Amino acid sequence: MDYFNNTRKNWIITFLVFLNITFLASLWFSSHRRPPHPHEQRDHINRQFQRELELDDAQYEEVKLLRQEHFEQTHHVLDQIHEKKKEMFNALKGEIPDTSQANNFAEEIGTLEGQIESLMIKHYLELKDVCNKEQELKLENVFHRAMRKHERKPPRDR
Repeated sequence: MDYFNNTRKNWIITFLVFLNITFLASLWFSSHRRPPHPHEQRDHINRQFQRELELDDAQYEEVKLLRQEHFEQTHHVLDQIHEKKKEMFNALKGEIPDTSQANNFAEEIGTLEGQIESLMIKHYLELKDVCNKEQELKLENVFHRAMRKHERKPPRDR
């Protein structure tokens, strides 16, 4: 029985080749997908807030503005934290690391982290002011879920 004349084996080989090509193509396409634009993500989250809290159109617009303001403020502080971390590790480079300066940067980073938390408190209270009593309870649940989700996430690389 000749190996290449066996119809059954030819079909199996053809199927496996097709399967491999399909798998490789799906890997290639999935690696070249563009990540969602930050504005698209924010809009999705804003719409999720609208659905979960059952916001009317006026509330939705106010929440959208508050969230935009909050992200701008926190983004500024996060940029400062990133710069301080780079400076902190630069202080540790070289033959004789400057641990005193690195510790000063660490304290500044801690202060900035505290600012992030203060901004979160302010943001929560501003959102709460937009809500009625029923929505306030739903908002509380949304924030509790977000905190639990954030606790499970490993730190992001920048």
